[in-house]
Amino acid sequence: QDSELPHGRPDANVTSINLGASTTGLPFLNSNPSLLSEMGESMAQTRSRINGTPTLNVNLKFNDLWNNADLSTPADSFDLTYTDLTTPVPVATSCVNTWTSLCRIVIHYPTHIHPLWETDRETSNQGVLETTSCQACHSPANADGETQVPAGQLDLAAGQSLDNDEQIISFRELFFDDNEQIVVDGVLTDRLEQDTDANGNLLFQTNGEGELILDENNDPIPVLVPINVDSIMSGSGATNNADFFALFTNGASHENYLSDTELKLLIEWLDIGGQYYNDPFAVPQD
Repeated sequence: QDSELPHGRPDANVTSINLGASTTGLPFLNSNPSLLSEMGESMAQTRSRINGTPTLNVNLKFNDLWNNADLSTPADSFDLTYTDLTTPVPVATSCVNTWTSLCRIVIHYPTHIHPLWETDRETSNQGVLETTSCQACHSPANADGETQVPAGQLDLAAGQSLDNDEQIISFRELFFDDNEQIVVDGVLTDRLEQDTDANGNLLFQTNGEGELILDENNDPIPVLVPINVDSIMSGSGATNNADFFALFTNGASHENYLSDTELKLLIEWLDIGGQYYNDPFAVPQD
């Protein structure tokens, strides 16, 4: 039976709604006046004819080729290349410069993301450059080995998680809710607050008959519960992690802490689900 839908047959293609340039020798509307089209060409065809067809690349490169400088200021060019990373690259080295059909970007949290938190980097502290790492602040111990509350209640340590012994602490801290902690007598412990009922009334301990349990001073004993700390990341794509990335924008608390290439790596990883492993064959088999 004849079909109007394409099934690998060029003659079955649906008619394009893009009729291309309406004439020859003129630029596309409001675009770069040096890129003159030929009748019927799309913008991509005009670009390829004049500047060559771009090749596939694992890196992210941008040049505002179509901008008309008489109408607007060109957007800044950028070149975010995996070789700029000081941590392991999530693709074969040969693919960074020359893409082939065998090239695959595969991002694993323990191999490619967690090392970002361990990397030493220069930051400015009130105008003074100092070498530090994410873990220097987001750790349960300071540089002198003294117990501290991890900054923002976020522990980016590499140790084995108590919640899941197949994952490291930093991954669990980023993606799962946790309890707020404080330092008591040199030990990190959960901070507790008195629980309330659905109407906001304070709750106290009671016995099986519903009677208040009193302490040695005949005072009711409050029901204490830990304070929840929401996770900072979501595996539902980079756009749903706007609060995290806002920390690294101009004027924010973590401005320049991560490079543009490192932020790009995080975005790519979150856009594919923020998985611990992205290759089932990379998962350790016990």
